[in-house]
Amino acid sequence: MPSTSRSSTRRSGSSGRRRKPDFSRPELTTPWQKFTRNVFVRVAAAVVLVGGTGALTWVAVNNSL
Repeated sequence: MPSTSRSSTRRSGSSGRRRKPDFSRPELTTPWQKFTRNVFVRVAAAVVLVGGTGALTWVAVNNSL
């Protein structure tokens, strides 16, 4: 009698799906796109935003006291 469990009948989770082909063209990428994809730039922007928000909050709290 054959097994009826689903796990034994499937080969792999991605066997029915095909990966989409990569249509990116590096020669069409602008310097701004390359700059904004940089991880360091993203981290620096987050630090500046959080730091600026914290500084403004600190100033507002100190001025209200």
